[in-house]
Amino acid sequence: MLDGDANREFFEEQVEVLIKALSEESFSHQGKHYKIPADVEYRGYQLKELSVVRVL
Repeated sequence: MLDGDANREFFEEQVEVLIKALSEESFSHQGKHYKIPADVEYRGYQLKELSVVRVL
């Protein structure tokens, strides 16, 4: 990508997602470039929740 404004837009949304991910127990994000959690097709139905397993 050579467009500085577009790069900045992506970067700012990525920072927003990162801050949410690190500061909240669970989060979602609906932005211009990212949708978290994404719509995931699984065995013919939409998942309503996505579980993440963390190893400490």
